[in-house]
Amino acid sequence: MKDVNEMTADELMQLAQEKQQKEKSAAKAAKNKYTNERDAFIALTLAQFSEVSAILSQLKKETIHRASEFRDRAWELQNQEPKDQKQFSIVTEDQQFKLVVENQERNAFNEHAQIAIERIKEILYNKFASRNKAMYNIINDILMKNKSGDYDPKLVAKLRKHEEALNDPEFSAALDELSKSYYVAGSATYVRAYKRDESNKWIEIPMQFSSL
Repeated sequence: MKDVNEMTADELMQLAQEKQQKEKSAAKAAKNKYTNERDAFIALTLAQFSEVSAILSQLKKETIHRASEFRDRAWELQNQEPKDQKQFSIVTEDQQFKLVVENQERNAFNEHAQIAIERIKEILYNKFASRNKAMYNIINDILMKNKSGDYDPKLVAKLRKHEEALNDPEFSAALDELSKSYYVAGSATYVRAYKRDESNKWIEIPMQFSSL
């Protein structure tokens, strides 16, 4: 290769352009390598997630089915008709492992709830805002929506605790209307597995990333 000091201006320009082109090609190759490896990693991980999700879904289905069968057989061993239960457990003979199956209802409020809640807020404001700020703030906090934008499913029960102390017919009437807007939106069945630790306490075997 010709010495740089001996190159003409045109040759130096050509050399600079060649260097710049090589740098661009190297940068493009590095980016392509990154993109290809990233996409391959994501695709592989998604495939693994899908596979594990399918396995867990089938495991849950089979576990609930078999656990329910053993629950029914336990009733039959006592010469009794099996009964539906929202929650039940089956435990090994040595008391070291157990499965808990639980059916939980998902409750919600319909569009009429907001009307009743606004009425309750108005009653509370007129009754307590000026003379019992603490009570007003306590009950007003109960009426706040959660981070998901929903009202607490236990809202009616929490307000009922204050009904006797408030002793206000309008409050009770608004609370009754709120109760009517409460309905069962669905249900879900959960299964949890436990084992004894060294202290003989039940420890749940984690099945969520946040617990691993």
